[in-house]
Amino acid sequence: MEPEIDDVPIAAPEAAVIDEHGDPLILEDDKSLSSHHDDLPTDNVDESGLPTFQNVSEADKVDQPDAPPADEQHAQRIGRTATYFNLINTLVGAGIVSVPATFTSCGVGSTIMLLILSAYLCFFGGVTLIGIQRETGSKGIAEMAYRVLGKWAQHTVSIFQLIFCLSCTVAYLIIGSNQVVSWLKLAKLNMDGLWKWALVVIIYLCVLPGLMTFPRHMSCLSKFAIPSVLGVVLYFIAILIRASQALSKPDMPPDHTVGIDFGMGLFTAFGVHALTFSLQVVMMPIITPYNPSVRKRVRIIGYTFMSCFLIIVIPGLLGYLMYGQETASDVLSSFPDDDILMVFVRIGMFISVSASYPAIVVSMVASIGGMAWNENLPEEMPTKHRLILIPAINLVNLVIAIFLQDIKPILGVGGALGGCIVGFVFPSLCRLVMKTYPLKSWISILHMCFVGFGIIAAILCTYSSIKDAIAAFSKK
Repeated sequence: MEPEIDDVPIAAPEAAVIDEHGDPLILEDDKSLSSHHDDLPTDNVDESGLPTFQNVSEADKVDQPDAPPADEQHAQRIGRTATYFNLINTLVGAGIVSVPATFTSCGVGSTIMLLILSAYLCFFGGVTLIGIQRETGSKGIAEMAYRVLGKWAQHTVSIFQLIFCLSCTVAYLIIGSNQVVSWLKLAKLNMDGLWKWALVVIIYLCVLPGLMTFPRHMSCLSKFAIPSVLGVVLYFIAILIRASQALSKPDMPPDHTVGIDFGMGLFTAFGVHALTFSLQVVMMPIITPYNPSVRKRVRIIGYTFMSCFLIIVIPGLLGYLMYGQETASDVLSSFPDDDILMVFVRIGMFISVSASYPAIVVSMVASIGGMAWNENLPEEMPTKHRLILIPAINLVNLVIAIFLQDIKPILGVGGALGGCIVGFVFPSLCRLVMKTYPLKSWISILHMCFVGFGIIAAILCTYSSIKDAIAAFSKK
């Protein structure tokens, strides 16, 4: 039996001191933590058919301090360790190899501050969603949007989630193709030219990740979970080894690597960071089977964020210090093709992105099918609908990957619209609409600021990322 999370000898994140709504809690003494409980949802609905959220008596709060939603009470639970590694595997994706390139946009100082800011804001959004999920009993963000805001919000959130997923799948396709190109160059083949790149992307998509999107059942993909985590660990260790060797030279690090710069590139970098740490956008299916206690759920995502921050930031900084402004958007492309250690890292990353691509495409099929035909289970979807959606999604990924090899602006757009809107704006907007707190309270004002910040950040990050994408395309 796994030990309780309280037994883990790690300091819980400071932000874990919250109330049952997932919002910060000011404690007057130790007793206030045990006596402060969440308002339980009721089955009442308003005239529009949406649920209303009413206060219950203090006696009920004490008797049922952590009662889960009705549909969760008999669900099969998943332990802490399994949930932790599932969250790690979900959070550490394509962004891990693109973070080093974000340092080229605004320097070390600004980028480190952005990474800390984006990680904390994503954690805050995740904490808020956990509280709302408990109150509404929602199984996903789209369902939560419908229950709290209505059908228009459900479709809007689904569209932004699709953009988020599309940026990830395009990035995976480019990263996987980059590894194939590296191996072909190692075999002394000339891979310069757009048509050669296009040929590699087409063959790679058709042979591996694209082909894996067609089966109705994806149970085989679970076998790649451990190899994917091992690939990330190998990447982390390899960067540490190569950095210790490179940075010990007298002319290292390169000029202009250390400093602070504030320009429009800062917003592209923030978009990438918002996507990299946007666990709150995709965590619902993973966190739902875990212990229903809000505080335990907050703790486990806190541990996840702390672990991933180190896994992402340390190799990101070291990769940039090694190559400076010449750091590629996929940092693995910065290393020599004949570097034996990095060859093994490329194999691990190739396996990881090849397995992740079909999993995300299936979620996109579910989202589009739900909006178009009210069919959100891909394995039960009619064949004719699957044959429309799956090739169309693969084709969109293919076209973008062929003409835009730079993954940084792609991830920037996904982070701006998916990370900032869904991850920042949506949770706080739901909390304000639910009227959990008086609008003049400091918590409500904090949520209002979060909504405004998310909208402004999304606009600026989208503009900057599109501008960078046009510049990257013009260089071809």
